[in-house]
Parts: sequence; structure tokens; C-alpha cells
Amino acid sequence: MNLPTYVTLERTRNRHSRAILQGDTIVIRLGRFLSHAEEERHIQWLVAAMERVQRREKMKTRIDPFRALLHEDGEHQITLADGTIERIHRTLAPRTTLRFKNNEWLLGVARKTPVRDVHRLLWRALSKHHLARITARVHAINTMTFRFPISSVQLRYAKTQWGSCSRRGNVSLNPALLFVPDHLLTYVIIHELAHIAHAHHGKRFWAAVESVLPNFRDCIREIRGYRISPL
Repeated sequence: MNLPTYVTLERTRNRHSRAILQGDTIVIRLGRFLSHAEEERHIQWLVAAMERVQRREKMKTRIDPFRALLHEDGEHQITLADGTIERIHRTLAPRTTLRFKNNEWLLGVARKTPVRDVHRLLWRALSKHHLARITARVHAINTMTFRFPISSVQLRYAKTQWGSCSRRGNVSLNPALLFVPDHLLTYVIIHELAHIAHAHHGKRFWAAVESVLPNFRDCIREIRGYRISPL
């Protein structure tokens, strides 16, 4: 069976076939003990299903601030949703480093450093740089709303999740939120804070969210219009 160039095929020992998106590539993972005809049916159905997902994803606003930085030396800048401009100067270096000096990021990249590692380094640096501001924002919103005990706040990159929160008050937010409108950042913070009292997404959880953010449904629809580029 001839597959499109954007489709890769894996045979697994799993009972069922499934498909995932890795960037712009559809990965088909076939289940075991399938006949040739069954494999072809599974592939056709999964490719068609994932192509529909791809079409929906391509209509979304892509959060991918570091794309040019991953491949090109020179002066770059990225703009956060609040208008903050981060200037980054990339050069070839003996080893890969990133430091902040005189209001500018200095990025040195060694020849053999994988692009994925550079991407991860940039997200981590941005997270650390803006953690204090976002932490203050979380505490301010909590003071105005639930007044739950908060143990910690961290910024951590994730491909699909905007945030998470434990019952102990450990709040984790995706630094990609630095690139969405302010009211969506507020929504995600409120959403995660509500999980301190309600670990589920049941009626009580949504009632808690609605009690402090009546238009939360509009925020959900809007934030679904964004997608985070994978490492």
C-alpha cells in the first residue's frame, strides 16, 4: 500500500490500532495479528480520521515563537501577548548556552546540538524569566476569587495541556500562555485553581469556575483556536 509522505507506519504488539500526530506527520500504529486486508482497512480509516484532525489543527493559531531561532544565527525577537519584546542573539559556539545580559538573550549553539534540545532550552529560559510575574498573577487572582492555599506555581512546557493543579495547590502553567490574550491566561489560572477543591471536571467544578468567571464558555471556545507547536 502506497502511503503519503506525511504518514509513517509502525507495527506494534498492541491489541488495537491507533494513530497520533507528531508535528505534521501522521503516525499509524497497527495492532497485532491483523491480516493484510485488515491492515489496509485500519490504515485507510486512521489516515482519513487523522487528516480531518490535521485540517482542524491547521485552522488554529499556532504558538511557535522560536521557529526561526532553531535554524538561523543572527538577531531575533519574539513578542509576548502583553507587548513585551524579547531580543535574542544567536551565534555558533563551542557549546550550547543561553544567558540574559543587558536586556538581551545571548544564545550560543554548538553544531551537534539537536534542534529539540535548543527548543527545550528556550522554553525553559522563557519560563524562568517570567515565573515571578506569573506567580504574582496567580496569587492575585486567587486572592480575588477562591482564596485557596497555594503551595507552588511553576511554568512548564507541554505539547497539549495549558495547565494542571494538584489538590495540594501545586499549580503548573504552560509558558505558551505568554502568547495568548490576557483574558485566556486568566481563564486557565481560574480553571486550575478550581481543581484545588475539585479534582474532576464534574458539575461542582464547572459551577466553581462559573461563580468567578461567568463567560468561561467563551474562553474555552477561544482557547481551542490555538495550538502549541511540539518540540
